[in-house]
Amino acid sequence: KNSTPAIGGFLIVFHVLINLIFFKNFFDFSNKFISILIFLIFYFLTIGLLDDRKNLSPLSKIILIFAVLLICIPLDNNLILEKLIFKDVSYVIKLNQGSLIFSILSIFFLYNFLNFSDGSNGVTTSISIYWILLLFLFGNFNPFFLISILLVLLVLFIFNVANKIFLGNNGVNVLSILLGLLFIISYNINPKLKVDEILLIMFVPAFDALRVTIERILKNKSPLLPDRNHFHHLLEKKIKKNLIFIPYIFCTIFPFLVSLILKTYYSFIISVFLYIFLIFKLKKIIKS
Repeated sequence: KNSTPAIGGFLIVFHVLINLIFFKNFFDFSNKFISILIFLIFYFLTIGLLDDRKNLSPLSKIILIFAVLLICIPLDNNLILEKLIFKDVSYVIKLNQGSLIFSILSIFFLYNFLNFSDGSNGVTTSISIYWILLLFLFGNFNPFFLISILLVLLVLFIFNVANKIFLGNNGVNVLSILLGLLFIISYNINPKLKVDEILLIMFVPAFDALRVTIERILKNKSPLLPDRNHFHHLLEKKIKKNLIFIPYIFCTIFPFLVSLILKTYYSFIISVFLYIFLIFKLKKIIKS
């Protein structure tokens, strides 16, 4: 309703760039990784800005993202997932020749379901804050870098909830590549968070993206075209818009919290049933 700057990506990139250039001696990142990260966040920022301005077609974005990832990811072995280690399953899956494409798809899917989560104030920023906190607790990074990212995300969150700043596609794009690379390199260096735990950490936005895509296909609609059937859109019918992030982030945190008590596969089953129950109830409320 009011003119609101969609400059989330600019603020994140500026902050990350200052940290990586002037304080790189504080971090354990190699010069190669820093160069790749800086290039990719600028690239994803540019795609987001073009999308904000010109509304790029989904196919164009897919081609642009896959092309750059195919070039950049092989440049650093720490960005390639070689094997999948699980917390509560003893079997280790070796990816072998599929490791590169699996790594690229992992980043691409994170990009997609983080974009799918964007649509209500505070949702995407609160998810990102939660993930950075987990990387702080279980990751292998210098805490200075993660704390600095947390600070800029908290500022963005406050202004976003207050309707003063929007992330825009540029902001979500930057967050997706930044978080994707941090999760992969943390997992490869020392996987304190195993694959099944990471899946639970990302369960709600990922499962919601999967549900929405399937429902579009079943309704003979393009799975690439947007609609207002996402979890946060359904919550809008029952909760004040600027407070939607509260139930959303609670549901996002829940699967991983359960896994701290139960086996991860039990947590996954419980989370699936709870999510389906909530969607069913919200849709029933909307129809009535």
